Amino acid sequence: MFIKRDHLELAIILHENETLSIRNIPVLFDRKTRTWRTLPMYYFHLKDYAIKHGYVFESNLNEDFSLQEHLVKKISRKYELRDYQEHAINQLAFSAWRGVIVLPTGAGKTIIGLDAIYNLKARTLIVVPTLDLMNQWVKNLIRGLGIARSDISLYGGGRYDIGDITIATYASAKKKEFLERALDYFGLVIFDEAHHLTGELNREIARRLITKYRIGLTATPGDEENARLLRDLIGPIFKIAGFKSLVDKGFLAPFEFKQIYVRLTMDEERRYRELMDKYLRYIETIDAENEIERFNELVKRSVRDRAAREALLARLEAKDIAMKSKRKIEILDELLRKHVDQKVIIFTRHVEAAKYISALFGFPYVTGDMDKKKRKEILEMFERGEVT
Repeated sequence: MFIKRDHLELAIILHENETLSIRNIPVLFDRKTRTWRTLPMYYFHLKDYAIKHGYVFESNLNEDFSLQEHLVKKISRKYELRDYQEHAINQLAFSAWRGVIVLPTGAGKTIIGLDAIYNLKARTLIVVPTLDLMNQWVKNLIRGLGIARSDISLYGGGRYDIGDITIATYASAKKKEFLERALDYFGLVIFDEAHHLTGELNREIARRLITKYRIGLTATPGDEENARLLRDLIGPIFKIAGFKSLVDKGFLAPFEFKQIYVRLTMDEERRYRELMDKYLRYIETIDAENEIERFNELVKRSVRDRAAREALLARLEAKDIAMKSKRKIEILDELLRKHVDQKVIIFTRHVEAAKYISALFGFPYVTGDMDKKKRKEILEMFERGEVT
């Protein structure tokens, strides 16, 4: 059995008198090339199967993921593991360094990622959702492991470097040009905020790498379908500790969580229902397997179909009403007055809502598409207490 890479797939070429009968590894026969095909993520499963079943195994893929010698000598622990972090590392080691670590926000999931790098000393890819998180990981690698800034490569935000320790955004890592370079380059991949990996396009990152050691870090693995995807793409899910237990042990500060339900005004509700009825009447005419495919089809049709365009605009206006409802703004104003002497962060789902609230109350906003220098300046001002 000879395995070779063919673009972003693996081609399986059988030697004379060899036949292929594999369970638990999805392989398809390509009549055009007359080869069996599989995804790179199954490479080591396939290799183990071949050796176990007596195949003569050969491959033209790289399997040497060692860090450069100067990095191996330089890396050292500059942190102490908490008991639950040590438990997480033990769980990962026991499962061959494959798994999703679930811990509340602020519990130090990054330290677990750093310790995996320290233990494995393999070329590492760290995938993050934002440029701010990319910069945080740079700082943590320097402070936590003593890695020099010059030894950390960045892929995303206008930088396209790949090295022994690489941090990439999900948006950049899913692109063909990155995956072709990374397919057999890394021995360890860490998916920070791993729930982002379940997106249809983001999944390709995990699927197109042969990387053997895979770690996900998240506070929210999602519903059962998303959890199943994470298990398939990364490994078993380990729920290490809950929020209450970490508060009781003094590792997290207690906080009060309240949901405030807001009703639309009569005029807002009437208009909202009119718009959503218009949207739903059209969307229900589209035959698709799920809501995402149905909505994507609506967007495609809106270019040439006036009714589809009107349905899409109706949905957008309805969402705008919900985001900017009069009572929601009144409650926000009450909360800001109540906490006038404290630092306050307001998270919104939509950029438009952030800009609207910023204009209404006269304080700065931060978004992912903002100029990097300006975003950094605002965040540093918040840290110093110059804006609250």
